[in-house]
Amino acid sequence: MTSLTDSDRILALGYASRHVREKLRALWALDEAMAQNVATTQDPLIAQIKLKWWSERLLAGDVKASPLINALALAGVDVLRAAQMAVGWAHMLDEFPLSQSALSQYGQLRGKRLFELAGMAPEQAEAGAGWALVDFAFHCSDEKTAQAALSLAEDTLLPDVIGRIPKSHKCVALLAHFARRDCEAGLGKRIVPGSPRRMWLALSFMMFGKRL
Repeated sequence: MTSLTDSDRILALGYASRHVREKLRALWALDEAMAQNVATTQDPLIAQIKLKWWSERLLAGDVKASPLINALALAGVDVLRAAQMAVGWAHMLDEFPLSQSALSQYGQLRGKRLFELAGMAPEQAEAGAGWALVDFAFHCSDEKTAQAALSLAEDTLLPDVIGRIPKSHKCVALLAHFARRDCEAGLGKRIVPGSPRRMWLALSFMMFGKRL
């Protein structure tokens, strides 16, 4: 399976319990593959075609089409529901500045769906929408769109929502915790992912549920 490249998710995976680790690894690898389709393809039409391919193969349950789809199936992920993630990513191909509707759909179909597939109940998975919006904001080249994404994320990253994520999936709650901190810090001011301080914050949250 393709290795993960996102430092926050690599860090979170290190705290995952054995019974959820492979499911999370497969889900996050799929999400990164879709993100790469959007980020590295200059022609939006080509990116749309690539995302449509993912959607169609997932809806068909075609485990032979990609090692990622096979890994998802082996981990017990509902690959048909995972197809909606491609639809969410497709909203990022609209012209900047993105509308609030496009951002909202992206947050729900990418982030909330990803958290649901990881094992969250719908009310807990709302934090996933916020996580996706914050993640996008810090990779977006259009400041107006990035600020809109952060503003929209605030309402889904409430501490009580993050706190309802079950202990068995606390590594997923860590991503939402980071997203909330990043959202509060604002563009250009977050603690750098992969830095020693970020790792210390992760350890503190995982051990004590504290924010430093």
